[in-house]
Amino acid sequence: MLARTASATSVAVAGSTVADGIAVSLDKLLLGSLVPIEQRITAAIAAGVITEQPVRPLAMILLMLVNDTALMIAAAADRAVARRDAGAALAQLISGLRTDH
Repeated sequence: MLARTASATSVAVAGSTVADGIAVSLDKLLLGSLVPIEQRITAAIAAGVITEQPVRPLAMILLMLVNDTALMIAAAADRAVARRDAGAALAQLISGLRTDH
């Protein structure tokens, strides 16, 4: 049974929303990409390189950053410059996770 919820973009279907389904599908799609990122984050936390924090959200955020950066580079008029600049920005952002800065 379909029922409109308070959110204009969510439609309830048997106790679950379309948004829930999209999130579950996205999670399954990204799982293969997330596992190696999660492993590296877990190792960095264990080694004291980065502070202890929830691994899955950080892995998803990093993966989204990398994916969006790739799209930005692909759409750039000068891909070499975009790649250099994006690489520098990502490196600076990721270095902010380190405990020794």
